Amino acid sequence: MMKKGLVHIYTGDGKGKTTACAGLAARMAGSGGRVLYAFMQKGFKSSEVKLLETVDGIDVIQVCTMTKFTYLQNAEEKAEYRKQHMDGLAKIDSMCKSGDYDLVIIDEMLGAIYEKAIGLEDALSFIEEKPEGCEIAVSGRNAPDELIAVADYVSEIKAIKHPFDKGISARKGIEF
Repeated sequence: MMKKGLVHIYTGDGKGKTTACAGLAARMAGSGGRVLYAFMQKGFKSSEVKLLETVDGIDVIQVCTMTKFTYLQNAEEKAEYRKQHMDGLAKIDSMCKSGDYDLVIIDEMLGAIYEKAIGLEDALSFIEEKPEGCEIAVSGRNAPDELIAVADYVSEIKAIKHPFDKGISARKGIEF
């Protein structure tokens, strides 16, 4: 669809990074493009996954099956967490290079980098070696400067106020 695919980053501590990615996926699929939407870090199917799986033109893969927070994982679980993410990135890379996709989204890739589940160099290589016409979007907190430098779009979503600060837990359909 595009001669030159660009790179998007959605980062920051505010709510809306995954929502932005889901909207971008819908826009691409709605225009007749093909989307690969990969979820890292989330070991459960949040509400948007269930919907995206039903949309023609969007293929969804879930990289991680673990639901335990990384700070609660023992050494063996951390090793499995990293293996799932590294294997997942290799699968995403292969699917991206197939030429079947106009847009590849990796939700929570930045969190996986921050948690050392994937290496920054591996993420940079994935982006640098993508097919010319493939658009890439990644999301998560703590975008490294090195990724920001190679991106074409960088949007920071900043939390000003959030119900969690008042003790209101995540709500289905809004936060997950």
